[in-house]
Amino acid sequence: MASKPEYITKTVTKQKTLYKVNEEGKKVKDKTVRTKEEVQYRIDAAFQPSDISEICLEYIMNYCEANNEGDWLLDVSQKQITDKNDKKRDMPFVNLRAEFVKTFMPSIIKGDAPAVNMKSRIAERFGKK
Repeated sequence: MASKPEYITKTVTKQKTLYKVNEEGKKVKDKTVRTKEEVQYRIDAAFQPSDISEICLEYIMNYCEANNEGDWLLDVSQKQITDKNDKKRDMPFVNLRAEFVKTFMPSIIKGDAPAVNMKSRIAERFGKK
């Protein structure tokens, strides 16, 4: 018997760019504003999202628990990333979510593969990182 879908509601901050039309009739950027919106997420492990934006942390935890992937989640969440100032910091949620999708739901990734930068391509070819 299938379980009943579970949902949670979260307040998320979204960034929107507002445009205006100048004297020449061209659309130009006016300003960027942040808005808060209530978003409902489905979090039961049986749910199969069709877009990465439908995934929240609670869903990732429920999915990993139901599929015995808790060790994977723990390992990935403990990773640190290096920012542009060569400073180590904890992995942000967007990176965790991207790793989750790459590992467990690659079919929902849209678009082309991300471009690999020159440094990574050279390191891959000549064996140094």
